[in-house]
Amino acid sequence: MPELWEQVEAHRAFLESDGLLEEQRRKNLAGEVFAVASARAKAHLEHAVADDPELRRLLDEVQSRKLDPLTAVREIMEKVFKVGD
Repeated sequence: MPELWEQVEAHRAFLESDGLLEEQRRKNLAGEVFAVASARAKAHLEHAVADDPELRRLLDEVQSRKLDPLTAVREIMEKVFKVGD
């Protein structure tokens, strides 16, 4: 076990000296920001669709195969987030 711990410490020292540890931490934090933002955006979309008959109609049309999903996404994104392609 002591040898294993020594290797772990050596690897950590290498990552710190090369700046890789800080880089990985920055990537992890950015990933957390995007994960939280994605979850909130999804919740916002779900509420918007539930509360808006026009958006529910789009979803119903996709489910009944009268409208393709990408067209529905485009229209929903425009209406909810004011975002085009």
